[in-house]
Amino acid sequence: MGEEPEPNPGDYVIKNGKVAKENVVGISERKLDKLARLVENLMEAEKNVPEETNWNEFREKLMEITDELETTVTQMRKTSLAATFRRMNRIVYDVSRKLHKEIEFIVSGEKLEVERKIIACISDSLIHLVRNAADHGIEEKAERLRSGKEERGKITVEAKIDGDTLYIYVRDDGRGIDKQKVFYKADKQGLIDMNKNISEYTDKEIYHFITLPGFSTKEKVTEYSGRGVGMDTVVKELGKIDGKLEINSVPGEGTEMRMVIPLN
Repeated sequence: MGEEPEPNPGDYVIKNGKVAKENVVGISERKLDKLARLVENLMEAEKNVPEETNWNEFREKLMEITDELETTVTQMRKTSLAATFRRMNRIVYDVSRKLHKEIEFIVSGEKLEVERKIIACISDSLIHLVRNAADHGIEEKAERLRSGKEERGKITVEAKIDGDTLYIYVRDDGRGIDKQKVFYKADKQGLIDMNKNISEYTDKEIYHFITLPGFSTKEKVTEYSGRGVGMDTVVKELGKIDGKLEINSVPGEGTEMRMVIPLN
């Protein structure tokens, strides 16, 4: 056996008095070039301060450079959603193949760039929502045909930014959420007020039960359901970045999961 390569000292930092592995991220050459140019401009301005100068004009020039420098550094902390979206494409392919379903997977907004910490918080949750749509949402071919649908189901993931908020939608054209089934399960778990019936609950209140720890209407555990990341974990992870999950569904038509994430 060959010797293990020596670790690169640049990959480690001293943290709380201990040597720790440093997170290494990829930065585009374009962003690095822009950062280098701004630093050069700042150093040039510092070297060329004349003995007598218009300080207001000089201050404005420095502020212009530092503002652009701040914007560039902020951009360097961002990356696109493309890698995460590619992972989901593989998940849909695997689920559809193993469960003998035909699923068309459509994405949009994958070129949007957001902070890396946001992607770290939502990546696994987003993949769970897509897997959930493929497993729970999209019906088998025979069931879709009986419902007058095309054999091939459809899952769409869309990301968009509106103002200071990132929205990520996971939509499917499957069977939708059975509110009666959710309500019955919630009742069995003692989550329902004994003095209220289903008509006294809004759709939003009923769908909220799905996000509670351990809640599932799936009677049979499969490779893709009943294990790993649950809807409660999705909500918990979103909460770390002040995000939230909104659920809308129409029985027989499909379900939409919307992640709402503030960017500020």
